[in-house]
Amino acid sequence: MNNYLKNNRTQGMNLKRWMESRSLANESGVALIVALMLMLVIVTMVPAAMQLTSSEFDRTATFQQDREALAMAEAGLEHAKTMVQYNPISDILDGPDDSYTATADNGTFTTGGSWPTIASSTAVTATSPIDGAVHNYTQVAFNGGNYKIRIWDNDDSALCPAACTAGNTDPYLNTNYEAWVDRDGLVEIEAIGTTADETQVTLHARTKRRILPAYGIAASVTLLGPVAAVKLTSATFDVAGADGAGGSGYDINGNSDTECTGVSGIALETSGSTTVATNAAQWAACTDTICKWFTVPGSAGATGTSGSTPDIIEGSTSFTAADAEALYDDLEPATKADYINTGSASYTLSGGTYGSITDPVTMYFDGELQVSGNVVGYGILVVDGDLKLTGTLDWNGIILIGTCTTCTCPTCPGGLTGNGGITTAGAVLIGNSTVAASTSDFTGTAELNYSCQGIAIANGAFSNTFASVTWRHVD
Repeated sequence: MNNYLKNNRTQGMNLKRWMESRSLANESGVALIVALMLMLVIVTMVPAAMQLTSSEFDRTATFQQDREALAMAEAGLEHAKTMVQYNPISDILDGPDDSYTATADNGTFTTGGSWPTIASSTAVTATSPIDGAVHNYTQVAFNGGNYKIRIWDNDDSALCPAACTAGNTDPYLNTNYEAWVDRDGLVEIEAIGTTADETQVTLHARTKRRILPAYGIAASVTLLGPVAAVKLTSATFDVAGADGAGGSGYDINGNSDTECTGVSGIALETSGSTTVATNAAQWAACTDTICKWFTVPGSAGATGTSGSTPDIIEGSTSFTAADAEALYDDLEPATKADYINTGSASYTLSGGTYGSITDPVTMYFDGELQVSGNVVGYGILVVDGDLKLTGTLDWNGIILIGTCTTCTCPTCPGGLTGNGGITTAGAVLIGNSTVAASTSDFTGTAELNYSCQGIAIANGAFSNTFASVTWRHVD
């Protein structure tokens, strides 16, 4: 029995040792397998990790290049927006495309228009990512690469005045030149930024600006409202819509401007019964819708595109009193003008310069404005009452006199009076006066020139209404 138990204990111990040895062996095997598996994972992951790091580096480099190209495109976009803001669209589209040449492409500017100019620019052609077509661009070197700019007018032909026809000699009223006449202030811009390593980003923006419709202003001086009284008996009163029959308008220096299509000297919104006076008694007794007294000899007085002297058109509907009121409302001069005078029957300007070509202003007077010194201005001058001149006024832009039908100032509506001197480059709009633009009240010296450049300066006074309507990144 004892031997039997002893043998069993011996066998049990041997079995335990065997099991322990087997367990140890198994553990060693498992450890070995785990170690081998870890080595395999490490060997597999190292190249992958190296490849991941390389991809991340590539993505980082690409991101940096895209950012650089985007910055270039944004620089081009801002440059183009400045051009759109301060230039007539016909000037912007100068260069390979002439302002009034009906070609398939209308989208570049290289001469810089009126201001500001583009330095060191080059005219190039390229394929647009927007429409896949080849267009003309202005290219400007920038930060080791370049940006290319293209600009074009949207289709706003639906806003073309009733006078627009395909055969009209006036490009502003000719539907063949739709791409060069901006009627709604909406202008398209494309800017392509390209880095030194040819990474490219394209931006497309639509801009909106409040524009004075030069195509609708039919004369150097427009008399708005139901009656008109025009007396030109002095050779020192000269209203010029063009530099000759069918000729051009003027620049702000009084020189012929071939980019500016000439207009009539004087336009009357009204038409109807007319009295032509030949003396003071007949003039004073006139009660017709239109009273005229002209004795100015030669080319002085009112000259324009018709070739007749005086050059005057009646029944003009291209720019009406309603248009003047809408313009007045858009300006909101009593609250938004740069210079404001309200609450007094009269205000006097004794001299000074107001605004500049690149920084035009809006000046507003809700009563009579007297100019007693030498005053120079750029932009928009709004006078609800009389504009009385005993000094000299040199204004580059738009003058609105008495165009507010809801104003209640003591002298509303107003007219041009005094014996001083006035020179204008742009357009003069006079409304709601029975003696509008009559030298029976103004006996001084006047040189009133129609100027597209002057109107463009006035457009600059709307700079606070300029904005990007849409903006997108073109893939």
